[in-house]
Amino acid sequence: MPENVEELKELLSGFSNLTEKLLFEILPKVLSKYVGEGAAAALIFNIVREGVRTTLAEELKKMMEIKNLKDALLACYIPYEKVGMPFKYEVVKENGDVDVIVRVHECPHFKYTKDFPRACIACAATKAGIIEDLLNEKVRVNFKDERVYGPKDASIEVKVRAHKPSGDPYCEFEVMRLK
Repeated sequence: MPENVEELKELLSGFSNLTEKLLFEILPKVLSKYVGEGAAAALIFNIVREGVRTTLAEELKKMMEIKNLKDALLACYIPYEKVGMPFKYEVVKENGDVDVIVRVHECPHFKYTKDFPRACIACAATKAGIIEDLLNEKVRVNFKDERVYGPKDASIEVKVRAHKPSGDPYCEFEVMRLK
Protein backbone atom coordinates (compact mmCIF):
# COMPACT_ATOMS: atom_id res chain seq x y z
CA MET A 1 0.00 0.00 0.00
CA PRO A 2 1.36 3.48 -0.83
CA GLU A 3 2.87 5.26 2.16
CA ASN A 4 1.68 8.77 1.25
CA VAL A 5 -0.26 10.87 -1.24
CA GLU A 6 2.76 11.32 -3.53
CA GLU A 7 3.31 7.58 -3.80
CA LEU A 8 -0.38 7.11 -4.53
CA LYS A 9 -0.19 9.77 -7.29
CA GLU A 10 2.86 8.05 -8.80
CA LEU A 11 1.10 4.70 -8.73
CA LEU A 12 -2.04 6.17 -10.31
CA SER A 13 0.06 7.89 -12.98
CA GLY A 14 1.87 4.65 -13.80
CA PHE A 15 -1.38 2.72 -14.04
CA SER A 16 -2.91 5.44 -16.24
CA ASN A 17 0.10 5.36 -18.55
CA LEU A 18 -0.10 1.57 -18.77
CA THR A 19 -3.81 1.70 -19.60
CA GLU A 20 -3.31 4.40 -22.23
CA LYS A 21 -0.42 2.55 -23.90
CA LEU A 22 -2.37 -0.72 -23.80
CA LEU A 23 -5.54 0.79 -25.33
CA PHE A 24 -3.98 3.10 -27.91
CA GLU A 25 -0.81 1.31 -28.96
CA ILE A 26 -0.35 -2.29 -27.89
CA LEU A 27 -3.87 -3.71 -28.41
CA PRO A 28 -4.47 -2.10 -31.83
CA LYS A 29 -1.07 -3.13 -33.21
CA VAL A 30 -0.97 -6.66 -31.80
CA LEU A 31 -4.58 -7.52 -32.60
CA SER A 32 -4.24 -6.07 -36.12
CA LYS A 33 -1.30 -8.35 -36.74
CA TYR A 34 -3.34 -11.43 -35.84
CA VAL A 35 -6.87 -10.64 -37.03
CA GLY A 36 -6.52 -7.61 -39.33
CA GLU A 37 -7.29 -3.94 -38.65
CA GLY A 38 -11.05 -4.14 -39.13
CA ALA A 39 -11.56 -7.10 -36.80
CA ALA A 40 -9.13 -5.60 -34.28
CA ALA A 41 -11.09 -2.33 -34.22
CA ALA A 42 -14.39 -4.19 -33.74
CA LEU A 43 -12.95 -6.28 -30.90
CA ILE A 44 -11.44 -3.26 -29.15
CA PHE A 45 -14.66 -1.28 -29.53
CA ASN A 46 -16.83 -3.99 -28.00
CA ILE A 47 -14.44 -4.89 -25.18
CA VAL A 48 -13.69 -1.30 -24.14
CA ARG A 49 -17.33 -0.18 -24.46
CA GLU A 50 -18.51 -3.01 -22.23
CA GLY A 51 -15.73 -2.48 -19.70
CA VAL A 52 -16.36 1.25 -19.45
CA ARG A 53 -20.13 0.82 -19.37
CA THR A 54 -19.98 -1.60 -16.46
CA THR A 55 -17.37 0.23 -14.36
CA LEU A 56 -16.41 3.81 -15.08
CA ALA A 57 -19.84 5.27 -15.78
CA GLU A 58 -21.05 4.44 -12.26
CA GLU A 59 -18.27 6.58 -10.80
CA LEU A 60 -19.11 9.47 -13.13
CA LYS A 61 -22.70 9.50 -11.89
CA LYS A 62 -21.31 10.35 -8.45
CA MET A 63 -19.31 13.29 -9.84
CA MET A 64 -21.94 15.14 -11.86
CA GLU A 65 -25.61 15.29 -12.69
CA ILE A 66 -26.34 14.13 -16.23
CA LYS A 67 -29.28 16.04 -17.69
CA ASN A 68 -28.75 15.75 -21.45
CA LEU A 69 -26.50 14.63 -24.31
CA LYS A 70 -24.03 17.45 -23.69
CA ASP A 71 -23.52 16.41 -20.06
CA ALA A 72 -23.09 12.77 -21.10
CA LEU A 73 -20.50 13.64 -23.76
CA LEU A 74 -18.53 16.01 -21.52
CA ALA A 75 -18.52 13.36 -18.77
CA CYS A 76 -16.38 11.26 -21.11
CA TYR A 77 -13.45 13.64 -20.62
CA ILE A 78 -13.54 13.59 -16.79
CA PRO A 79 -11.63 10.31 -16.23
CA TYR A 80 -8.75 11.48 -18.42
CA GLU A 81 -8.66 14.86 -16.69
CA LYS A 82 -8.63 13.22 -13.24
CA VAL A 83 -5.52 11.20 -14.11
CA GLY A 84 -3.63 14.14 -15.61
CA MET A 85 -4.49 13.57 -19.29
CA PRO A 86 -6.79 16.49 -20.08
CA PHE A 87 -8.32 17.18 -23.47
CA LYS A 88 -8.61 20.76 -24.77
CA TYR A 89 -12.05 21.06 -26.31
CA GLU A 90 -14.90 23.45 -27.02
CA VAL A 91 -18.63 22.98 -27.36
CA VAL A 92 -19.38 24.17 -30.90
CA LYS A 93 -23.14 23.55 -30.95
CA GLU A 94 -25.74 22.56 -28.41
CA ASN A 95 -29.36 21.89 -29.18
CA GLY A 96 -30.91 20.78 -25.91
CA ASP A 97 -31.19 17.02 -25.69
CA VAL A 98 -31.29 16.58 -29.49
CA ASP A 99 -27.63 17.00 -30.39
CA VAL A 100 -24.29 18.50 -29.35
CA ILE A 101 -21.03 19.05 -31.22
CA VAL A 102 -17.67 19.12 -29.44
CA ARG A 103 -14.38 19.99 -31.13
CA VAL A 104 -11.20 18.57 -29.57
CA HIS A 105 -8.08 20.63 -30.26
CA GLU A 106 -5.65 18.66 -28.11
CA CYS A 107 -5.93 14.97 -27.24
CA PRO A 108 -3.60 13.23 -24.78
CA HIS A 109 -3.60 10.10 -26.97
CA PHE A 110 -2.41 11.81 -30.15
CA LYS A 111 1.15 10.62 -29.48
CA TYR A 112 -0.15 7.10 -30.26
CA THR A 113 -2.94 7.76 -32.75
CA LYS A 114 -1.03 10.09 -35.09
CA ASP A 115 0.80 7.07 -36.53
CA PHE A 116 -2.08 4.60 -36.17
CA PRO A 117 -5.43 6.45 -36.55
CA ARG A 118 -7.53 3.32 -36.02
CA ALA A 119 -6.30 3.29 -32.42
CA CYS A 120 -8.90 6.02 -31.76
CA ILE A 121 -11.47 3.24 -31.59
CA ALA A 122 -10.67 2.88 -27.87
CA CYS A 123 -11.64 6.52 -27.26
CA ALA A 124 -14.81 6.11 -29.33
CA ALA A 125 -15.68 3.00 -27.33
CA THR A 126 -15.11 4.91 -24.09
CA LYS A 127 -17.56 7.58 -25.23
CA ALA A 128 -20.12 4.98 -26.32
CA GLY A 129 -19.88 3.03 -23.05
CA ILE A 130 -20.14 6.08 -20.82
CA ILE A 131 -23.04 7.62 -22.76
CA GLU A 132 -24.87 4.26 -22.91
CA ASP A 133 -24.69 3.80 -19.17
CA LEU A 134 -25.36 7.42 -18.19
CA LEU A 135 -28.43 7.75 -20.41
CA ASN A 136 -29.49 4.07 -20.40
CA GLU A 137 -29.73 4.05 -24.21
CA LYS A 138 -27.92 2.16 -26.96
CA VAL A 139 -25.12 4.09 -28.68
CA ARG A 140 -23.32 3.54 -31.96
CA VAL A 141 -20.25 5.31 -33.34
CA ASN A 142 -19.97 6.46 -36.95
CA PHE A 143 -16.44 7.27 -38.17
CA LYS A 144 -16.86 9.91 -40.90
CA ASP A 145 -19.52 7.78 -42.65
CA GLU A 146 -16.90 5.09 -43.32
CA ARG A 147 -17.21 2.64 -40.43
CA VAL A 148 -20.01 2.15 -37.91
CA TYR A 149 -19.56 0.34 -34.60
CA GLY A 150 -22.25 -0.60 -32.11
CA PRO A 151 -25.86 -1.76 -32.27
CA LYS A 152 -27.94 -1.14 -35.39
CA ASP A 153 -30.94 -0.28 -33.23
CA ALA A 154 -29.09 2.47 -31.33
CA SER A 155 -31.06 5.54 -30.35
CA ILE A 156 -27.94 7.74 -30.08
CA GLU A 157 -25.08 8.14 -32.52
CA VAL A 158 -21.62 9.57 -31.87
CA LYS A 159 -20.50 10.79 -35.28
CA VAL A 160 -16.82 11.51 -35.80
CA ARG A 161 -17.06 14.45 -38.20
CA ALA A 162 -13.35 15.36 -38.18
CA HIS A 163 -10.37 13.28 -37.09
CA LYS A 164 -6.95 14.79 -36.40
CA PRO A 165 -4.97 11.54 -36.82
CA SER A 166 -6.47 11.27 -40.33
CA GLY A 167 -5.25 14.75 -41.27
CA ASP A 168 -7.97 17.10 -40.05
CA PRO A 169 -6.88 20.09 -37.90
CA TYR A 170 -8.91 18.78 -34.91
CA CYS A 171 -11.33 16.03 -33.94
CA GLU A 172 -15.03 16.83 -33.95
CA PHE A 173 -17.78 14.71 -32.43
CA GLU A 174 -21.50 15.15 -32.93
CA VAL A 175 -23.73 13.26 -30.53
CA MET A 176 -27.31 13.10 -31.72
CA ARG A 177 -30.55 11.31 -31.10
CA LEU A 178 -31.59 9.06 -33.97
CA LYS A 179 -35.20 8.50 -32.94
